[in-house]
Amino acid sequence: MVDFGNPVGSELGLEHPAVIVSRQEFNNFADKIGRLIIVPGTSTHTVNSKGETIVTHEEVPASNANGLAHTTYFMSEQVRAISIIRCRRLVGSIEKKHVTSLEQRLCLVMDLFKH
Repeated sequence: MVDFGNPVGSELGLEHPAVIVSRQEFNNFADKIGRLIIVPGTSTHTVNSKGETIVTHEEVPASNANGLAHTTYFMSEQVRAISIIRCRRLVGSIEKKHVTSLEQRLCLVMDLFKH
């Protein structure tokens, strides 16, 4: 869970779940550099004109393993670096299939696919 503080414009604010997406080597130095790279989550289900979850959001149903209170949509278009001071508590880990899908969404958002 991360405290995003007061939102500006369409940024996410207040406390929400987030997935740490930075490399483990980077995370190992989080105490020294003071930040992590995360993808924030929301309970708001945003759909396209066909009624499907938008391509940049990974839908993760609540489970005992991930500790989420409800279905959460992780928004790859809002990936950001945050201060470790914003981290409030660990609630769990998202399942591998969601990690893989979120990685693909991040590549799409950041245009990291090979051409």
